[in-house]
Amino acid sequence: MSAGAIHVGTSGYSFADWVGPFYPKGTKSGDYLPYYARQFGCVEVNSTYYRIPAPRVLELMERKTPEDFRFVVKLNQAMTHEGATDPALYREFLAAVQPLKDAGKYHGLLAQFPWGFRRTDAAKGHLEHLRAALPGEPLWVEFRHDSWMHPRLPEWLRERALGYCAVDEPGLPGLVPPVVHLTTDTGYVRFHGRNDRTWWGRS
Repeated sequence: MSAGAIHVGTSGYSFADWVGPFYPKGTKSGDYLPYYARQFGCVEVNSTYYRIPAPRVLELMERKTPEDFRFVVKLNQAMTHEGATDPALYREFLAAVQPLKDAGKYHGLLAQFPWGFRRTDAAKGHLEHLRAALPGEPLWVEFRHDSWMHPRLPEWLRERALGYCAVDEPGLPGLVPPVVHLTTDTGYVRFHGRNDRTWWGRS
């Protein structure tokens, strides 16, 4: 067997408080991504979670990166947190990522679900809908609630060509433990940190 490639990156890159610790002092926001792309080979685009951008936005991002750079794009919150099924929403999202595909820098999509998304028939039905609405797309799902830790989960995901996103996060009751499943030809791991004192924020 040939060795697989490992891509390392962060969730987002446009953070003003990274200037100094990571970006050189004085770096302007428009220069963040070119500098980032000299240190990392991929990035997870999380701005799409809050708002679906025009295709031109991701095209401009792509132009600031080298040829071998890769993007993973997070699904919009309407798809993962609100259960939206409007076909127009999914068409708009796919149109937004098309420039990344055209440039050969598209690596897939991430569906990050909230803790409240628990293993129910309705939730499984929504995953089926996501798969049908995004046919052929490399798509990883990240669960936060441990109800999904069912013995048949890997097989169920594999049958639907859905990737499992392994998470490293605090060992708090109800959260998903650091379990690894390979359900497609590409694994995905997200390192959230283990600070249990701040995980739930002000709630």
